[in-house]
Amino acid sequence: SQSRARLQTQASWLAALRRAAASGAGPERLALASSVAVVVCDMALGLVVFAFLRASPATEVLETVADLHGWVYGQRLVALVTWLMGAPADFKLNRELTSFAGGLCLSMFSLWEKCAAQALGRS
Repeated sequence: SQSRARLQTQASWLAALRRAAASGAGPERLALASSVAVVVCDMALGLVVFAFLRASPATEVLETVADLHGWVYGQRLVALVTWLMGAPADFKLNRELTSFAGGLCLSMFSLWEKCAAQALGRS
């Protein structure tokens, strides 16, 4: 799980710090700094989201999520899949395969959008 992976990463920091100090090599230090930065950014983002959720009324958060969901699934992904079904960057693709896969993706997006709209109270 995600929490187990984070705990394993944090548990390895002390050993990584010792290796970096002993070897004095840049790659070990860079890997350690990258690992710490990922966890710090993850925690900071979590705190920002938590503060936003605490400060906003539940209905406003639900409306924002519903609007964002509608924009992503209703507009952006459909436009991208439609573009990929054509000839993106003038690649000559197998039209039958891209049409089938694109149609399947569009159907799944539509089904997901209907289910999510029902769950979010937007029928």
